[in-house]
Amino acid sequence: MINRGKIVSAFEAKSSAFAMFERSFQSNSAIYQIKLAELSSFNYQQLNEHLSKYSAPGAFPSEEFEKYRNLKVNFSENWTNHENAREWAYEKLFGKTTFAVDGAQIMPSKHFSTPVAAVQVGWFENPHTPAGDFIKDTLFEVLTPNDLLMGTGIEKQLSEQMVNLRRFRLEIETICNYMKTRSKQFHAYPPVVLLDSSIVISFADRWHQDQRKLFIEPMIELLDTAEDTGTPIVGYVDTTYACDITVMLRNCFGIDTKPTPVHDAYLFKDLLWGERSIFFTCARSGLLDAFGKHRRGVGFLYLKANQDLPVRLDIPVWIYKQGLLDYVVEVVLSEVIIGTGYPYALATATDIATISSEDRAVFYRIFQRFMENQQLPFHFLNRKS
Repeated sequence: MINRGKIVSAFEAKSSAFAMFERSFQSNSAIYQIKLAELSSFNYQQLNEHLSKYSAPGAFPSEEFEKYRNLKVNFSENWTNHENAREWAYEKLFGKTTFAVDGAQIMPSKHFSTPVAAVQVGWFENPHTPAGDFIKDTLFEVLTPNDLLMGTGIEKQLSEQMVNLRRFRLEIETICNYMKTRSKQFHAYPPVVLLDSSIVISFADRWHQDQRKLFIEPMIELLDTAEDTGTPIVGYVDTTYACDITVMLRNCFGIDTKPTPVHDAYLFKDLLWGERSIFFTCARSGLLDAFGKHRRGVGFLYLKANQDLPVRLDIPVWIYKQGLLDYVVEVVLSEVIIGTGYPYALATATDIATISSEDRAVFYRIFQRFMENQQLPFHFLNRKS
């Protein structure tokens, strides 16, 4: 256990560092807010020509910039209570299909002599019809010791990271299979697919360069499949630390601030509920350079969907170019209303995929019996928990 008094003392010893960070953040934030407002003085064509001088300018504003000079797209509805909002959302979602995927995993136990893990992906398709003919299902996959090896040649080692990788790839495979088999069945409204992750997968930057392609390859397949089938895909990021717009502002105005980061979502903290930013093309360096034809094919916007900072929606650029952006945002916002602050489809997929501590215990017991029935060597390791 930890000592309360020592926790307090440890915080007090670092109080100056916290205060310095806060002063730096507030100072930098004020600078970026001023420059964001000054951006309206730019000519749209001249702005993009200036940004084009940089290999990775952070972001390119879409043509919406010409209409919405303050970078904010107003929301036309104004309800008196949540019941009216839900009525609006149900009306907007009626007859429109949403599909969401999420996953969970069971990590290898340190107490087993034989490494074993598992991943489960849950998916939820909701056509929003009176019949209520939605579909919930799961995919479950066991990972053997070989599946848990990372590296090449004699340098291969067991790694829990391979469990996270397999979960990610199985989520993407599930979405791609859905798009390929179901897209032709929709005519009036294409289904909107929700992924509980950023499409630009910045989290993969934490991986070694040789392993990043293991994330990039399935994401490219996802983007190819979405465009080929005409199926809108949205990466929903509830808490984002992306800095694409702040990088764009630095390049526009030559801002030289202290290293304390100011995240894009904070720049749009004053959005009213239901409002969104204009659409931007993501133009960051790093992983996107390996996206091939999709290097500048992923866009984003910020949407005020709850009481916290705006959420980020990663959306392929072709959706904007084909005039589907308002439709997609309206569907996502309606899902958020039904889900009381978080997309109902994603929340449901998460519930379906969830693996409880009891589930893990059952899995380990089944694995033990399996090893015994197969007459394979198996024993417990005496390790401190």
